[in-house]
Amino acid sequence: MLGNIEAAALVVAGRVEAGLLEADKVELRASANVVAAIRARVLVIADGAYVQGNIERTGVEGGSPVVRGDRRRLEPGGDAE
Repeated sequence: MLGNIEAAALVVAGRVEAGLLEADKVELRASANVVAAIRARVLVIADGAYVQGNIERTGVEGGSPVVRGDRRRLEPGGDAE
């Protein structure tokens, strides 16, 4: 079983495997390789970052995430819109 990571803000620049990453703001740098669900009010994904997992936006009605970056590589099960 993987643990969860919770913080006010997270910046990921390497490999992370977790059950959940949860923060007000999550920033994935180009070198990020994330295998986890992400729950955040603001999500920034740099070009080249890898994400496998569900994405949920918090604190706003409607629930679709804010994603910035020209290109994102997402695996099945990951939501970008």
